[in-house]
Amino acid sequence: MEAIRLHAVPAARKAGIKVVWVNWGLTEAEAQSMPPGIAAGFSVPMPPPGIKAFGEAMGIVDGREGGRILMKGEWNVELYGALQNQYEEGLGIGTDVCINKIILLITNFYNTSKTDRASEVYRGLTECVQLQLGAALLSPNPAELKLEFLLGLVLLLHFKPILHVTSYKRGVFSLHKIIHASKINPHSSLMLHGLMHRTAFLVDLSNSPQVYLRARSSTSPIPVEIVTAFRIWLLYCISDTHGSLQSGHPCKTDATSSLKATRQFAGLNNLSTDARLAATLEGYAIAQTPIDASGTLKLRLASLPRLAESLDRWEARWPAVLNHSQVNGDQLAYTGMTSFYFVTLSIMSTVFTRFLADRRRIREVGGQGRPHLSTSDWESLQRATDAASKMIFSVSVESAQWSPIRAGVWPNASEQGHRDFLSLDPRVVHDYQTGPDNMTCVSFIFAINLLLRLASAGLIGCELQCLRQEYEAGREPDMRGLFVGLKLPRLLLLGSQFLKSIAPQPEHPAFKHGELVETLLETGLRADMPNDPPGPGSSARHSAPGPAPFQDWTTIGKDWEGDLEKA
Repeated sequence: MEAIRLHAVPAARKAGIKVVWVNWGLTEAEAQSMPPGIAAGFSVPMPPPGIKAFGEAMGIVDGREGGRILMKGEWNVELYGALQNQYEEGLGIGTDVCINKIILLITNFYNTSKTDRASEVYRGLTECVQLQLGAALLSPNPAELKLEFLLGLVLLLHFKPILHVTSYKRGVFSLHKIIHASKINPHSSLMLHGLMHRTAFLVDLSNSPQVYLRARSSTSPIPVEIVTAFRIWLLYCISDTHGSLQSGHPCKTDATSSLKATRQFAGLNNLSTDARLAATLEGYAIAQTPIDASGTLKLRLASLPRLAESLDRWEARWPAVLNHSQVNGDQLAYTGMTSFYFVTLSIMSTVFTRFLADRRRIREVGGQGRPHLSTSDWESLQRATDAASKMIFSVSVESAQWSPIRAGVWPNASEQGHRDFLSLDPRVVHDYQTGPDNMTCVSFIFAINLLLRLASAGLIGCELQCLRQEYEAGREPDMRGLFVGLKLPRLLLLGSQFLKSIAPQPEHPAFKHGELVETLLETGLRADMPNDPPGPGSSARHSAPGPAPFQDWTTIGKDWEGDLEKA
């Protein structure tokens, strides 16, 4: 400290170098939205009543008022000893500036719980971000651009920070708007994907599968660094493909070479999570398009029969492996099934995307908006429906009664055909609270949204079966099941409860989506709500007596779906 005070600061001032003092000094908004991981780490042991956290009054300390803990302008955030005087001197003569300490407030799922595990995850990610990314981005040293840096980028993508200070500089102070700007921001994802791709190229990560295969063929044990590089490559491929499915942008990775090693890699059991990683990679690899290919949607539509066969092969192999991992150490192995469901519904729902485009074109010229769907189209829609329903069902207590990987079957309906309410499993909520934000939130919202839109389009009924005969006959679906209690309303309610439970605060998109689904269940099908507007020149539908008529939720939920597409 004395060397800094006596030599470094005076020399910098003399040379005209701006002296920047970085120190604590929280605003009210930052203190209120502080993640539990940070709050717990910086809590101050005090005399009774005990531990005190950010913003709380310290009381008398060494004979003077300590002020509120780590809040801007308080005595307890002043610099140590003579540095405070030197700092104030520099501010007075204009050579120094002060920046209140900026911490990447990663207020996502993993820090919504105050458990030891949540705090551990938070500390690890924060350390990775602060120690690895900042210096490497601002002053890159080729010797330091290593796998750890790429891993940091991947984690940063999965657990997007909320940069409060940046928003304040832009004049945005609403917590809701700040979180929305961070989460519903495709540009930040594109920037991170670009950095990941360039870094992977610099560290020659794409060659890691070949290096791993060569090492595997040797009689010597595979070096740890080779196994680590292969793991990071698998994670990077998964992240890249997930981003492609979300955005429609082409993939930047090719997992083909990895597929030669995934099953043997999973069998080594070096880590209990390796089988899940390998299974997830194989699932996402099914959805990969050629590198830098254009028209990813058209490519998947043209390849649906082949993709369906690949999905069948995955289902024949990996559930048993994940089941074994779940009961032998990997308590999150069941989430490998969630990833597979997301891949499945992403691929198979391309038929529905084409359906919506065709319907829009028909309505624009005055038609009724009933595009033709082939037998294979209906099969794809049913498969997408099944995947979405299985994903949502997996967060229930009932899903684990017969299957460790939560692939259980629905309880029997009553004699009247009614379904009991499903119970949200708190263990699953806890698991997903420390899960990747972009994967968890988007995957479940996509599944819920897909079921809503398929139902609103008259393609599926309340027991989650495609309504081909009704559709082709021009009949509207019977939606009374939303009132008497069939599978669809039970799943939608379960999904809304799940989204609200994993959201760190009411401003998070997951919470907002959960609230909207609950609103749709309560009011979306009432007879006094407007029907779906007909196409130009077509006759409007009229409400019938009795249960509420069919409604098109794609119009009612327009703003919500817009947020989803941006996410």
